[in-house]
Amino acid sequence: MLISQIYRHQHKLSQLPIWIRAIYVLPCFVLVLCNKSELFNALVSVVYLALSIVVTGVSLRQMLLLFRAPLFFIVTGCLTIALTFNDPHPFFTYKGFSFGWAQGNLSVAVQAFSRSMALVSMVYFGLLTHTISEIAEALKYIRVPKILIELFILTFKFIENLMRSAQQMYTAQKCRLAYNGRKRLKSLSILVFAILRNAIAQTSQLQVAMESRLLDDKFDFIHPKYKYHPFDVIWPTMITYILFGSFLIIRYYGW
Repeated sequence: MLISQIYRHQHKLSQLPIWIRAIYVLPCFVLVLCNKSELFNALVSVVYLALSIVVTGVSLRQMLLLFRAPLFFIVTGCLTIALTFNDPHPFFTYKGFSFGWAQGNLSVAVQAFSRSMALVSMVYFGLLTHTISEIAEALKYIRVPKILIELFILTFKFIENLMRSAQQMYTAQKCRLAYNGRKRLKSLSILVFAILRNAIAQTSQLQVAMESRLLDDKFDFIHPKYKYHPFDVIWPTMITYILFGSFLIIRYYGW
């Protein structure tokens, strides 16, 4: 599942300025990077998962589907850290390989998993409450080089268009009874070839369109001027204080 498929423009923070929405994420992002507590990371993951559901109206099932891809890579990386193939006290042996937990690395893997999940939860919350133009505008405010902003926008649009084309091609193949029996490998190879050919064609078309419009490295976005009330800052500030208090309690009392 893609973020663009479940993104809702009329979420509860859509009428707030970008800097207020940033208060929801940035302070806690720094706390997660600075702490080593699995309990605090788990708390942050749950809080931001709940915030994403409440603020954007996305269902829990859709959020869990969204977590599948990063979860796969996180679990794979953590298992690589924690497992060893020549352990003196293995829990599983197969064809001369003794699988066990690497001494001292299991805690590192658990910590990496909890921190990664907390960061992914916050990143998803930020992506579900900001459009690409708003993210690019925020990058411009923090003085990110313009060439990097341009690459960010073009890469996102290119991947989005390519995945949409791939889905349409796959659906067209299924309607023609592809992927049945011996046709499965042939259909898959045809799909991969068509995607690569479409990617090359899209790149050429995009270059021609940009050059014909004399595009430079300055992306300008038109958006309404948001108004805010001082009370709009209360909720993100409260969430930050609650998580900061939890961070201090867990750090000094070891809960």
